[in-house]
Amino acid sequence: AALHMAAKEDFLDIVELLWSCMAHSHFIIGDFDGKTALHEASLLGHFEIVRFLVEKMAPSELAILDFRGRTALHLAASEGFLDVVLCLAGKIRQEDLAIVDANGRTALHSAVLYRQWEVAEALADKMRPTDLVIYDSNQKTALHSVADLSHWKILKFLSEKLPADLMSGL
Repeated sequence: AALHMAAKEDFLDIVELLWSCMAHSHFIIGDFDGKTALHEASLLGHFEIVRFLVEKMAPSELAILDFRGRTALHLAASEGFLDVVLCLAGKIRQEDLAIVDANGRTALHSAVLYRQWEVAEALADKMRPTDLVIYDSNQKTALHSVADLSHWKILKFLSEKLPADLMSGL
């Protein structure tokens, strides 16, 4: 509880102190929503705490899911915290960029649905082309959602990332 509160309130010094005196397992245990301290800091854009935790945690631990199947990356992407997204995406395993939440959405879907265009571009740059065409529970890819929202610059950007064989299947 103290760890989650420190991450929520952006108390880096307390997070660092807790890291030095708590068992590592406390940092990967979720709260009542399944959110870890990394989830909390990412959701609120507390970059320094995210950076500290990313440096200390194993890449696989950066992909822990909350009870809605969201990673810290999903939360940061939906809120538009580009610095946090880049920090997480820089260390998370490649395959974890394609993790889908309970609605079948990747972090890219989250960025698009919340109109976080800079974040969407950054995530698309990091993802494998095949991961750009993951369908959510509404049978839409991030590309479909961008088209629905009529954001032509991002639509063009995403479509240029896809090889012709993937584009033809949409």
